[in-house]
Amino acid sequence: ATIGHSSLRGAAGGGDSSPRKGLGDSFRAIREASYNASATDLLTAPSPRTISSLLTSTLQVLQFYEINPAIIIQALSQIFFWVGCELFNRVLTRKRYLCRSRAIQIRMNVSTLEDWARSNALPLSIVHAHLSPLSQLISWLQCQSSLQEFDGLIATMQGLKALTPVQMRRVVKDYRYEVGETRMSEECLQYLDQLIIDWKRRQDDQLQQAREEARLVQQQKKKFKKQSSHHQR
Repeated sequence: ATIGHSSLRGAAGGGDSSPRKGLGDSFRAIREASYNASATDLLTAPSPRTISSLLTSTLQVLQFYEINPAIIIQALSQIFFWVGCELFNRVLTRKRYLCRSRAIQIRMNVSTLEDWARSNALPLSIVHAHLSPLSQLISWLQCQSSLQEFDGLIATMQGLKALTPVQMRRVVKDYRYEVGETRMSEECLQYLDQLIIDWKRRQDDQLQQAREEARLVQQQKKKFKKQSSHHQR
């Protein structure tokens, strides 16, 4: 559902210049454009172009009402954060996406979102930060089956800091191999399994430490409250 800049401009230039009239015209233009394209573009055949069109619509509405640029960037950053999380979880939890050919396709689709951000002057650091886990997951999908040497696995994992060993191992477990595609060596699989054990142990230690710190804070509060009550008496 693409909302062109001309549609918004037409909505702003009606005969009645009152705010209420402009508000009604603008939303009428948005609604009419959405009706014209929703059935085909948004529901039956969604594509990266559909997403970029929705982003453009959102940006134009915010600019039309002269929203502070800092708030616009924050709003778009939140959208990219949600998109990145949603796509990451869908790819990781649905086996039909866990193959090399799908990974290549997803990478091309993600590049469309990056191109949109670049063409609309959105800070790329924000986009990369929110889409980095997804990009690293795609990279892991494309290379994990070819890892045969222990050193190669370690070198690859050094560039995938946003992924946990549990997520990496799940990809390997549910991966759909293509015809003639190699598999990760047993040595590398054993190393991943050991990383998962170490990672879970660290998580448990951090949780226990956080609980201990919270307990000490509560004790300090009770002690301070008791001392304050004693001084008042």
